Amino acid sequence: MGQDRSEPAFSRRRHVRLRLPEGSLARIRILAVHNARTPSPYGGARLINISEGGCCFASGLRFPVHPALVLEVQLAEGEIEAALAGKIVWRHEENGGYRYGMQFELCPKDRFRLARLLNGLLMRLCPGQARIHALYRWMSGRAWGAGGDERVNGRFLAERI
Repeated sequence: MGQDRSEPAFSRRRHVRLRLPEGSLARIRILAVHNARTPSPYGGARLINISEGGCCFASGLRFPVHPALVLEVQLAEGEIEAALAGKIVWRHEENGGYRYGMQFELCPKDRFRLARLLNGLLMRLCPGQARIHALYRWMSGRAWGAGGDERVNGRFLAERI
């Protein structure tokens, strides 16, 4: 349970991952431990990829892989500004730091909002790729149903604690 686990070679992901440009930064902190809200100061992280289900990030901070630990990652990637709660599901040591897999804990409405925000980011990062954008929108809509918030700019935090 608290052991390091590397990312599997074969992935059974249900969400499309969006690889972020080199140098995409975020802030991260401990939000809660054993359902007790205990916000810590923010530390730095480098975002590697993100999807509606979670993200991969690198940091010099060492977080345990434990189901009782809830982290918050704050994104500020262009038009996307969001604070997302989740749990570390794997950790891998690399280059004097760590690479993490984080699974978000979002309600369906916030997950749909995040999908819309990520679609906007995808359109900005890959202009002229209409088929990819349409596929991403179709896959996101199929996974979470139609409707939801139409905003592309916004801030939200799924507070389950």
